Amino acid sequence: MNTKIESQAAAFVLNAGEARRDSWVKPTLKVGAADSGGLLSVHEGILPPHEPGPPLHVEDASECMFVIEGSLTVQLDNEVHEVSSGGFVWIPRDTPHAWVNSSPGPTRILAVSVPGGEEEMFLERAEYLRSVHGRPNPELVNEIATRHGGRVVGPPLPVPESESAM
Repeated sequence: MNTKIESQAAAFVLNAGEARRDSWVKPTLKVGAADSGGLLSVHEGILPPHEPGPPLHVEDASECMFVIEGSLTVQLDNEVHEVSSGGFVWIPRDTPHAWVNSSPGPTRILAVSVPGGEEEMFLERAEYLRSVHGRPNPELVNEIATRHGGRVVGPPLPVPESESAM
């Protein structure tokens, strides 16, 4: 039997708003690699209105995102898709992808990464961002992603203009 699976955590329940670890790190960790024997990580993310997600990037893990509330503009390779509440996105490993909140309200996403471990990158990035006064250095943010199996391959999606700005 796989020894990683034997080391998984006992069953647990999280209430709304609770995190498995490091509640100050965003997105919120619901299940991590330590919980699942390395099999997967599950996060809940909330993106404010008309906010960008990460720049176009690739990762060593496959991911999926379920839009709980709001809507996203998602880029997969060279295709751009609008994904609204109830929509689902599958992102095989090494697929360039980026997203932006394209709605006037917050967008909530449930994301799963396989294999697990993405939470370590989120933790290291959050620790760096907490230490920065002013604008973060994009090269350092990319170095953090690279240490954890990801890399930036292009710019972020443009932020849609809010209706109030028109």
